[in-house]
Amino acid sequence: MLSYTLENINDQFSFFNTAREDYLYNFSLTTDDPLIGPSMLQLILTTKCNLKCKMCGVWKTEEEEAQTPYIKKAIDDAYKLGNLQQIYFTGGEVLMREDIFSLVKYVRDYYPQLVVYLNTNGLLLNKRNIDRLFDLKLTDLGISVDSPDPKIHNSLRGEGVFERVIEALDYINAEKKRRNVNYPMLGTLSVLMDQTLDTIYDMLDFCIKHNFSVISIQPYVCNSDLRGKKQDELWIKEERLPLLRETLNKIESKRNKIPLYINIESDKIYNYFTQPLYVDKCYAGFSRVLVVGKKINFVCNGPNDEKCQHFGTVDKDSINEVWSSEKARFFRNTIKSCRNNCVQFCSIRPSSDSLADIHQRLLDKHNLFLLFREIELLEDYAARYPGLKIQEIIDSDYSIIKENPGKLLNSIKGLVAHCHAEDLKRCLLKDISSLGAHLKNTDRSRFSVFKRGHNKIDHEGKNIIKGG
Repeated sequence: MLSYTLENINDQFSFFNTAREDYLYNFSLTTDDPLIGPSMLQLILTTKCNLKCKMCGVWKTEEEEAQTPYIKKAIDDAYKLGNLQQIYFTGGEVLMREDIFSLVKYVRDYYPQLVVYLNTNGLLLNKRNIDRLFDLKLTDLGISVDSPDPKIHNSLRGEGVFERVIEALDYINAEKKRRNVNYPMLGTLSVLMDQTLDTIYDMLDFCIKHNFSVISIQPYVCNSDLRGKKQDELWIKEERLPLLRETLNKIESKRNKIPLYINIESDKIYNYFTQPLYVDKCYAGFSRVLVVGKKINFVCNGPNDEKCQHFGTVDKDSINEVWSSEKARFFRNTIKSCRNNCVQFCSIRPSSDSLADIHQRLLDKHNLFLLFREIELLEDYAARYPGLKIQEIIDSDYSIIKENPGKLLNSIKGLVAHCHAEDLKRCLLKDISSLGAHLKNTDRSRFSVFKRGHNKIDHEGKNIIKGG
């Protein structure tokens, strides 16, 4: 039986909305139709950098930078698409942009619910800049560390870089303690290559020691080109592949056992370095919008460079219009034929890969109320897109709920009795009045039995639990 506290109600809806998001990205991929907005807006504000890292090609490029008002408009436009959860400021070296602090402030002032992630090589994290980020309540700070061995890190990035990073980390952690705050959360993206393979496992202890919350491990991309394997001195050598497998297994063995979130796709990384990787599900055209300087893109160019270099510019075009444009639809369709060796995080969304797995996660909650909500969502999209073939999931929910109508009714009544958020309470009361019609409904080819529109959960990207 549910514990009907407001916190519990929020947890239930939060879980459902996560499942809904997983479903809609899956449906979007199947139909080439963006049924949900991007969860991340990644802004490469500048390609200028104060380092010339051996594994990075960004500093070798030159992109015309967008002015501050256009960056703010891009943030506004991306938010209007309805599912934005994170703004990712990066470069080049993002702290070389004089307006970076005003841009962080803009997001924190107008979109305080969003995660604001700022990624830096650490050289410009002096005390003054760190204090400004604290004052702005930056939520997440990424500092690049590829190896806990100073010699290895500095050989890749530059003399003295490691020591400067440690100095910044020490000050950040001391300030967190002095200010009694837990922000910004610290994360690092470590590049896995031949030079870092021997020490990448030791990065786990390094991150724990310096109070990182997240480590992301990304395989080296030769010359920053996502379109295939080009071996060079940074590529993991064939004779070291057994060590790669052993190291990845050791890292995996620590997942959920240490106070550090490990963001890694071990099997895909291993396949990436051993053989061409066929990515049969790529979410690059759905989960993220990338702005490089002025150019609007969906992270990569896919298999068709000529037609997918970029989709517009922030000073002339709206991300909203670009997102649903014919050119974007062409990209989403052609990316299905992409056979590139790509293990970029933008392409991967395991939680959306299988409709059956998404449904099973809801079943595992043993919550008829969530299944009741799920039927509404699935009926809606089954009617709009018959090719999705989701009728079996709907049928299984109908069976479970029909066997337990009294339990479901009591569940909803319990939620109503303990709900003080008026918007949510109205939806729950409508649920009770609709339950009988729902259980008697046999014509499942119709649009949802909830066509009255009384409980379109988060349908426009707004959480109806405003009081939660």
